[in-house]
Amino acid sequence: MRCGCCNKTENKMKSKADELLASPIREMQTLGKVLKEEEIRKNNLYIPLARIIQEKYPEIIIGGSTGLYLNGIKLERHRKARASDLDLIIPYYIKFESDKNMIIREQGCSGRDFDFTMSCNEVNVDVRIDPKQRWHYIEMDDFKWKVGSPESALEAKIRYIMQGNQKHKDDLYEIIGLKTIMPEKEVVDTAWGGS
Repeated sequence: MRCGCCNKTENKMKSKADELLASPIREMQTLGKVLKEEEIRKNNLYIPLARIIQEKYPEIIIGGSTGLYLNGIKLERHRKARASDLDLIIPYYIKFESDKNMIIREQGCSGRDFDFTMSCNEVNVDVRIDPKQRWHYIEMDDFKWKVGSPESALEAKIRYIMQGNQKHKDDLYEIIGLKTIMPEKEVVDTAWGGS
């Protein structure tokens, strides 16, 4: 389920991509392919759903992988597969209500970083209540997005890495330019206390 403005933007992008792909000029075809891949990535990150939610609840901050994408960090895995969830930050408790664009079901809690989880149009949505969360606006696709700081998302990724999460480790290595996963090295205790 989507709002009319999201459908209009998506249809416009799809039409433009199809037009470029049909061009006899190779460079235009390449541009069409890139545009089509970008639309796939947006859908894999639930950008249309995030927009529906943020239009209804403007105090919401988009975080996680979707927030990183809006901040300009595009992870390769989202070009091929859907994100596992959509992460939202709210400054205070909000009672999310179903309407013609959203079917909401609260599901409890999914982890230490989140206060509750809900299903929104069958997408897992993790919600954290944090009145101190830093955010900024980003304009994209004729919409002003309220997005969490990339530092907050990266800090969470590092915490998950320290708990042994490989997906977040792969993401961080991609972000900082270590495309290949470096083998774990044996840590040697030098027993010296200096820094």
